[in-house]
Amino acid sequence: MSGKSVMYMLTLLGGIASLGCSSSNVPETKIETLRIGVLPGEDRDALTKQFMPLVDYLQQQIDVSCELIPHDSYEQLLADFEDNLVDLAWFGGYTFVKANKSCGAVALVSRDRDQRFTSYFLVGADDR
Repeated sequence: MSGKSVMYMLTLLGGIASLGCSSSNVPETKIETLRIGVLPGEDRDALTKQFMPLVDYLQQQIDVSCELIPHDSYEQLLADFEDNLVDLAWFGGYTFVKANKSCGAVALVSRDRDQRFTSYFLVGADDR
């Protein structure tokens, strides 16, 4: 895989967050398998095809087995991240904010366009 392809795959990850909700009081141990959770979007075969070059690249670079874990919903991915069932997660903006708030997730990679997103919350005049 070329360096450009690797950077493209890393960019595709959008908001990757690191190390689940692990506690800083837990002794450091060697990770046997790095579990990478990805959001739903396309069918699982398409997600696997999209992310396997990244999984293969990471395995070669860090010499640790990597497992891709597609999820059926944003909520399921967030719950698995909070429960330490995945070590890295490809979050959307809102899901990342929730992961950051619930367990201090840290963004490792984001796309240039993610920094230009704007969110609006619309409420009725009586709901303020």
